[in-house]
Amino acid sequence: MNYLISIALAFISALATAYTTFYFTRKSNRALNMQRLEKVYFPLYVLLEDYFYQFDKFEYPKFIPLIKRIIEENRLLAGNFLYSSFEDLCKD
Repeated sequence: MNYLISIALAFISALATAYTTFYFTRKSNRALNMQRLEKVYFPLYVLLEDYFYQFDKFEYPKFIPLIKRIIEENRLLAGNFLYSSFEDLCKD
């Protein structure tokens, strides 16, 4: 009898683990992605939109303080790659 109970409990725990894993991997971070888009990527795009593909008229130093302010105000949303890339750009 104890043998059957242990098998049933092992089976139930395996099902619960599989369900939990499936639930958390399928759950998207839609709210976080929308917040990142609204607070970081869209303002950067609007700021630089007029100067895409116009390399001869690009006023590089004018945008650095504005980009820096946007990224630093939203550092956690910007992510490590964007933040570290910008810091490397400012060092040069």
